[in-house]
Amino acid sequence: MKRILICIPLIVLAVSCSGLTDAGPVPAQSISHTRKVPLRLRSSGSRSLDLCAFRSDGSLYAHVRREGDSITAELAAGETMIWWLVADAPEELLETTASLAQLERAKVLLEDNTRESFVMTGYGAGVLTGNTEKVLNMRRLVCKVSVGKLTPSFLGEEEYAGKRAVLERAFLLNAPSAVFLDGKPSADDMCNVGCLDSGLPRGLSDLVSCDLASNLEGTAARSLDLSLYCCPNPLGNTSLVLELSIEGETSYYPISLPPLQSNCEYHVPEVELLGDGSASPDLPVDRKSVGFTIVVNPWENEYKDLILD
Repeated sequence: MKRILICIPLIVLAVSCSGLTDAGPVPAQSISHTRKVPLRLRSSGSRSLDLCAFRSDGSLYAHVRREGDSITAELAAGETMIWWLVADAPEELLETTASLAQLERAKVLLEDNTRESFVMTGYGAGVLTGNTEKVLNMRRLVCKVSVGKLTPSFLGEEEYAGKRAVLERAFLLNAPSAVFLDGKPSADDMCNVGCLDSGLPRGLSDLVSCDLASNLEGTAARSLDLSLYCCPNPLGNTSLVLELSIEGETSYYPISLPPLQSNCEYHVPEVELLGDGSASPDLPVDRKSVGFTIVVNPWENEYKDLILD
């Protein structure tokens, strides 16, 4: 996870006003002291940053967006504040946000992410008094499904001798395609429902499917190093599907995934194909036809930590 170190130096701005006029001294007026906390963040991995600060009642205090890897905002010292940092989100996502509740229900689409840049969030709360250090943990909103290698053991059987086999593609079936900024799933947004949708936008298709067109010759294991992405799904009805063509006839090997959580990687070290696949991606295969294990781990960061000046 990214770790953000926040150092908050206190700046006190004092304003005084008194004076004399020709008519005599002006009565003393109340003087307000406005204290601000400049918050400065720098990231070597993010392309844009949004910093939103809210009062304890959830109303918006400040929202600053900066392209690039640094951002500065001035927050109130001595007041309970709630702050959210959002990395690599679309510019329009938060531009009308007026409350914490609105921010939490802002919807992030899967295609708002790319394989090189994922929307991430981190948040914290407290009274900012100056010279304070705090840590935020940045988390991706999407999850990752990966496969290490494929072993087509069934090709060693006599009935497949001399037949041409091709691993055409891999894709996620019943893949959630949106998530709210607070990490809760959006049940109304799904793609590849029941089958591979060839009409998906390019940015979305690139995340949930991968064309491979890899000839399978012999039964030796071969590296796939494959990664696909989708939004969280607590229902557990998302599948990883391998699509094969054997002498021009399409066959599917669906692998049922557990409930999916944000910022987790669901890694399949090896898929062994032991028998016939199914005629449709939403039809399960005999458990004896495919062997696999799924390892679930936190999705480790590939970027450097966010560091506060």
